[in-house]
Amino acid sequence: MQTVWSVRSFGAKITGVSHSRGMRLDHARNMLREPGFRSLSTIAGASGFADERNFYRVFRQEVGMTPSEFRAESA
Repeated sequence: MQTVWSVRSFGAKITGVSHSRGMRLDHARNMLREPGFRSLSTIAGASGFADERNFYRVFRQEVGMTPSEFRAESA
């Protein structure tokens, strides 16, 4: 059974897994915004994803664009 976290400011409930995924994606987005090139593989690993393929899939599913597209729009 998953623990449910209550987020008072939004009045929403999210699971611990969703919270962890959100934190990892926030970290990845911050790294993608930083000047200087880092490979997607490096960012995936530093953000806690098992591999680049999993990172790409989750990022696109949650953010609505690929990590490369996000990087280009953030530049």
